[in-house]
Amino acid sequence: CSIWPSSLLLSEFILSFPEIFSNKSCFEVGSGVGLVGICLAHVKASKVTLTDGDHLTLANMRSNLELNQLSTDTSLLESYEDPNVVQCVHLPWESASESGLSAFVPEIILGADILYDRSCFPDLVRILAILLNRRKSVSSSRKESSKGFTLDTKCNTNDLNDLTAVTSKGPVAYIATVIRNIDTFNYFLSL
Repeated sequence: CSIWPSSLLLSEFILSFPEIFSNKSCFEVGSGVGLVGICLAHVKASKVTLTDGDHLTLANMRSNLELNQLSTDTSLLESYEDPNVVQCVHLPWESASESGLSAFVPEIILGADILYDRSCFPDLVRILAILLNRRKSVSSSRKESSKGFTLDTKCNTNDLNDLTAVTSKGPVAYIATVIRNIDTFNYFLSL
C-alpha cells in the first residue's frame, strides 16, 4: 500500500476548504489507504463512505482509520445513525449495480488516482453516473431526465463560492489525477 500523489492533493484540498465538505455526505471510490476519508472525518463531513474493490486494501484502510481514532463499520444502518463512523464498503466496479448503490445518496463523490487503467473506465463512469444522478431522480423539485449526465471538464474556477454553489444544485464529483499518459486521460474524458 502507498499514498499516491493525487490522494495528497485531494486531501490538501479538503483541509484547505473544509466548508465545502463539512456537513456533507461524502463517498469516495477507490479509497486505498483511506487518507481522503481521514481528512473528510477531520473536517466533519456528515457521512463518510470509503470504497475499494480489494479486500486486503479494505482491511488496511480500516486499520489506518482506527490508528487515527476513527470508528469503522460495514453496516449501512449503524453508519447512518452515527456521523462519527466511517463506513468501509467493498465495491468492485465491474460488478456494482444500480440497486447495490441505491443505499448511497452522496452530496460529494471523490476519487484520487483512479484513472490509470483504461479497461476500468466504463465501469467507473457508470458508477459515477449512478451516484451523480441519484439525487436528481430522488428530488421531486427537478424535472430533468436522470438518464444522462454531463461531465464538466472545464471547471477551472478558483472561486470558493462557485465550488459550493455546485453542491447546492445536486451532487458533485471531485476527481484528482496525475496524467501519466495523455491518451489514457483523453480516453476517460471521451466517455
